[in-house]
Amino acid sequence: MESGREQTDGLGELVRVYRGTLPRRPLQVMTVAVICFVVECVVWSKQSADASLVVTLVVTFAVLVVSLAFMVRHTGMRIDLYEEGFRIGRRGGRARVHTWPEIASVGTVHVEVSINFSRSHDYFKTVIVPYTGRRIRVEAKNFFASEPGASLGDVLFRGAARGSAESFITVASQRVGAALGQRHLAELRAGGELVLGPLTFTRAGMTLAPFTETVEWSRIEFVRAAPRHGVDLRVAGLPALVGGRALAPRATKAGYSTEGDLLTVFSLHLRPGTDYIALRTVVEEGGTAAE
Repeated sequence: MESGREQTDGLGELVRVYRGTLPRRPLQVMTVAVICFVVECVVWSKQSADASLVVTLVVTFAVLVVSLAFMVRHTGMRIDLYEEGFRIGRRGGRARVHTWPEIASVGTVHVEVSINFSRSHDYFKTVIVPYTGRRIRVEAKNFFASEPGASLGDVLFRGAARGSAESFITVASQRVGAALGQRHLAELRAGGELVLGPLTFTRAGMTLAPFTETVEWSRIEFVRAAPRHGVDLRVAGLPALVGGRALAPRATKAGYSTEGDLLTVFSLHLRPGTDYIALRTVVEEGGTAAE
């Protein structure tokens, strides 16, 4: 096993089970391969076979077999969500088991697929990064959720399915982000610092590059944060700190802008979602680091 623990000690109660479904993209590839294979067989039956047709048939059949094998293999995947962590692996095989504090980040990327310059479909790709071991990649739509103890028959014929693995991604992001925030706070209490782009957090508060004045925790309020936007903080007395009512991005050259007390740090965009949850924890509980 690469990392994590084989046993589930310390994970608490089993909350939900996620089983692998037929993944969409291999299914699309197999569908195209089947159509091509049928057409090639029709051509084969109407004319004498030449070398190029034989090669094409072999390649198409190989693609069909590989796609089918991948889909069957994925249906054996299972994610067990526990109160304090998760277990992911195939039935009868080795599994990776992690508690939430063992995960460094959980990030989801929105991928837009276009065919012939027109939008075909979207999908979301989630990457879970442990502090040790390989990354874990999950596509939520390729799993369906069920309650613990529900059999496959219950899921297929008795309505026991409870959506996709999006609920797992949500829970994992929240729990990992909270654990990461507590890790940052512990580092601040020990005298360390947290640097996020132009923002530097210490026990005393926050500094904003290139200014050296420390902003006390009581003056900082978390507003919002998102991968496509960045981070918004409300900082009391911000105009006095930066020397103006508003600073445009080109004026700071540090990846942020200001408007009154509102600080927008757009250079902190496209980060894992857990980073924003952790930052919110740090800002809201940062005053305890100075105690």
